[in-house]
Amino acid sequence: MNLLKNINTHILLIFLLVIVPVYIYKDSFISKMDMLVYGDRYAHSQYILGDAYTRQISDADLYIYAGFSYANGEDPTTINFEHPPLAKYLLGISQLLFNNSLYLYLFIYVGVLYLFYKISDRILKHDYSKYLSLVILGTLPLLTQFINKPVLDIPLMFLIFWFFLELTSKAKSLVYKYSIIGIIIGLIMSIKYPIPFILIPFGIVLIYSILEKNIKHYILVPMYSFLIYIGQYFMYFYHNHSIIDFINFEKYRFSWWFADRTAPKFLIFKSLLFGKHEAWWDPNIDLTYYSDWSVLLPLIFILSILLLPWISKKKILIYSYAFSILAFIGFAVGSGSSLRYLLITIPFWLLALISSVENILSNFKKQSS
Repeated sequence: MNLLKNINTHILLIFLLVIVPVYIYKDSFISKMDMLVYGDRYAHSQYILGDAYTRQISDADLYIYAGFSYANGEDPTTINFEHPPLAKYLLGISQLLFNNSLYLYLFIYVGVLYLFYKISDRILKHDYSKYLSLVILGTLPLLTQFINKPVLDIPLMFLIFWFFLELTSKAKSLVYKYSIIGIIIGLIMSIKYPIPFILIPFGIVLIYSILEKNIKHYILVPMYSFLIYIGQYFMYFYHNHSIIDFINFEKYRFSWWFADRTAPKFLIFKSLLFGKHEAWWDPNIDLTYYSDWSVLLPLIFILSILLLPWISKKKILIYSYAFSILAFIGFAVGSGSSLRYLLITIPFWLLALISSVENILSNFKKQSS
């Protein structure tokens, strides 16, 4: 009976955390999306006309149009080649099925909250701590604003949560476990441009396999990962491209990402701490501000570090917190600046903080009694 009560509680919370922002942005979900409008916006955007653009297109709208084009057979390297196509295919399929690109994306959003709760259930001792962590994450403006803006960070959150759940799970078959981990990393690689970010999960699995004395199974991880990564480009090869063409495309994309980068480093610190940073790309603008920033974000980060000595020793938290710090440093050194990049790190800082508070309170009660 208690189990049923707990299941109902967290499902009810997730339902409320989803239905409220859906209602706020209800017009986005009840209206049909006209791809001719998105296509016209793209044709006159900065991606086609450069500085001569007449209509700027947002990342979310670009992904919607790209996904629709991919789902209709377009070569995925022709529109928004910067990022792999997998998540955008999901948007395109949703558009074909429902005339709205957000419906299937909404399931991923729900999945993010559900998997976050599953992770908290592995880490935190008390139900109220699990519910509190879920409510805090589910009400952060940084997250809720994207329920109707299909950015790639939401599917990435889902896969990273799944990755840590699978990594630290007990499996009867290690072949199955490492194969699934490889597939998940392949899916992660297929959401956003993976270099050099993907080295972090690969490295974490390598360390895990060494410590668990399962190193011989590690080969399954890169094998399945690269099969998944290549497989998402089926339509690229369908359009009469060869594997040599694909290698050349990857070389070009690598040079596009890393050649002549003018963005200053460490701006992500300013985004996190102050919700603003220098607008280096436009000399007419001093600062760019993030309306979704709140003082809760730096507080979670700073307190999770200050209370680190009391953190839970659960493997899933140790590995995920290490991942969050390495990813944050990677964003800083790699000139990442957008606050939304931290959607994959803040949840683990939050769980580290709440687990530390739990342990502090538990120690205090023991000393008092």
